[in-house]
Amino acid sequence: LTENWLYFVNHWKFDNYIVFALDKKSFDHLSAKGINTFFHPSIETQSASQDYLKGEYKDIVNKKPLMIYELLQMHLDVLMIDNDVVIMRNIFEAINLPQYQLIAQNGASDPKSAVICTGFLFVRYSPETVRFYSDVVLVTQTTPHQDQKATNLLVVKCYHSALNINLLSSENFPNGHVFFSIEQPQLRQRPPYIIHNNFLPGTQ
Repeated sequence: LTENWLYFVNHWKFDNYIVFALDKKSFDHLSAKGINTFFHPSIETQSASQDYLKGEYKDIVNKKPLMIYELLQMHLDVLMIDNDVVIMRNIFEAINLPQYQLIAQNGASDPKSAVICTGFLFVRYSPETVRFYSDVVLVTQTTPHQDQKATNLLVVKCYHSALNINLLSSENFPNGHVFFSIEQPQLRQRPPYIIHNNFLPGTQ
């Protein structure tokens, strides 16, 4: 998946990226190919694939808000993209929205609903986003919630008026259910910006 992701990253000439490797085996494999890769033993997880919501799945996905938080503390904006996302068009055409602090794919199975997808989101540095991600990390480390549940829970309960948030159109940024089951974007002639291959049975 990661090398497929890198194919599209290189196709669109995105060069300011880092691949976060969560195990030493992946780090060695990717860095040997000259790919910008980061690994630290403190974030290491098992290299074996994990079924959705089983095994070390929660531990794996809960590394993401921690990494976002660390980068925000360095006053950096962060675009987090899971490696099961296929980039079909230049995404920066659609996410260059300076009025928003958090821009995310809609992770809801019903496009009329609203769920922040933590597998594709852009976070702009601000004191508010640093505090928000500090809280997300705290919730993921002290409750059973995984990162997406914690993110949405905190937005609804604590940050709904503190952050300017934009959910991207499900037609242009479809998740796996919207694209493969509802087929909403396929009704349009123009391809979506991304296709997120989630909602599909299998291992992570």
